[in-house]
Amino acid sequence: MSGGCCEGERARHSVGDPSSRSGNPSEATASFARYTVFLQGFHGRVQQVTNGLPPRYEDVEHMARGGMGDVYRATDTALGRSVAVKVLSERYAGNEDIVRRFRNEALAAARLSNAPHTVTVFDVGETAGGQPFMVMEFLEGGSREQRLRRARPSREEA
Repeated sequence: MSGGCCEGERARHSVGDPSSRSGNPSEATASFARYTVFLQGFHGRVQQVTNGLPPRYEDVEHMARGGMGDVYRATDTALGRSVAVKVLSERYAGNEDIVRRFRNEALAAARLSNAPHTVTVFDVGETAGGQPFMVMEFLEGGSREQRLRRARPSREEA
């Protein structure tokens, strides 16, 4: 999935400029605008993040959305394994305080990587669009919320 142009760019190239089409220009413009908004929605965000990560991360798929950003599953081709990629939301990428907290979170997690019950941090950086990201080990089993819904942990596990 890395490299190349994104879906939105392909769509714009294939659809072309709506004002140059024959027929009612206002209908064509409205249709084109609806299609463009669709592409800029969920799939557009995934493509943007996919194209913005270093090329070693491929097969990126959206896993979850949190208050501060999104988590993706990807294949780290350099290490040959699945990883979780946490990307700070675009709306927070310009806020220096939030970016600093995100980086501090990555550093704190990296320092605790050998401690029990913590994930290992493999990489940190910024997407091509300037969104900070951190790459962590991918743990099967779903989110904490999903796991708690399936079975309540014992006192020892908690």
